[in-house]
Amino acid sequence: RQPFHEPLGECKDDMDICFEFAKYMDVDMYWKDKYEFFDYMVKGPETLPPQLSCASFEEFRERISVTGVEMATVKQAPKYETGFMRKTSDFRPGFNTMYRGNKMGSVYRFPGTKTPDGKVIPAHPQSDNGKMEMWSEDLLLYGNGPLPLYIEPPITPLARPDLLEDFPYTLITGGRSHAFFHTEYRNSPWMREVHMFPTVDINPATAAEHGIAQDDWVWIETYVDKIRQRANLTEAIKPGMIHVEHDWWFPEREATDDLHGAIDSNCNVLFENNGPYDPAVGTDNYGGLCKIYKAEEGAPKNICMTEEDLKIFLPMSADAIASDDQADGVRQVTVKGGAK
Repeated sequence: RQPFHEPLGECKDDMDICFEFAKYMDVDMYWKDKYEFFDYMVKGPETLPPQLSCASFEEFRERISVTGVEMATVKQAPKYETGFMRKTSDFRPGFNTMYRGNKMGSVYRFPGTKTPDGKVIPAHPQSDNGKMEMWSEDLLLYGNGPLPLYIEPPITPLARPDLLEDFPYTLITGGRSHAFFHTEYRNSPWMREVHMFPTVDINPATAAEHGIAQDDWVWIETYVDKIRQRANLTEAIKPGMIHVEHDWWFPEREATDDLHGAIDSNCNVLFENNGPYDPAVGTDNYGGLCKIYKAEEGAPKNICMTEEDLKIFLPMSADAIASDDQADGVRQVTVKGGAK
């Protein structure tokens, strides 16, 4: 993307901040700034075919991507017709998934390319068909089946029937709100006003079995641990399923208060960290079996409950900033202790 204008006020790019921190801490980043780093990245390794390389970041900016396709070439045409979807430089129509290598591009599935040891990469028998291929040579290379297949997750009614008596519901996680980006923006008063609390979706029939009403705080418990979220009754969730939101924490709580409340409502604590993992790609377990019941204690302590509470996240006044000598660090505002 091309910038519309220079950054406003004190706004800075993340990379600029990283390089400034490195300079302040006397850390050698090897590159003097982000543009020197970008030049290095877009040039790529020596094994990269010249058609896929750029001499500089400025040259890269004039292109659609590292494929070298010019903007004017593909502006009015579908990508699959221009060759933009291909990983090689022939720019033929269709796809080409026969691409081999790590993220630094040390080895490419590019016919005729020489690897550092002098080996010439041969053409794959199907590399010119232009079709999307389901057969994965990489999975086959590392001892897994080359085609997609279903494997029963490790904690389901079928895999762990011994848990069903105590944990009868299927738990799925990863629920997201458009107000946030993963863990970010819980300290934005506007975003929190849009979505104030961590929310668990429950079918009304399932909720009725446990006397749970809309907006009740409930416990979601697995054989590992339990968390608290606020109930949202919806027909969008199948009876017997529990769907919790991910990545919740409470910046209005102190760091010493359960690490900003990170373990009170975050679904990560419901699962073990020692596997089992997906044998092909190593994905951790993020679903399982659970039980759910009303939290008689109500909401977690020391969290924002009203729009008025959210005012602690508003910018500090000039007088407040001037009076903070930062001898013990920048003041942290909390619900429990006020400005601290």
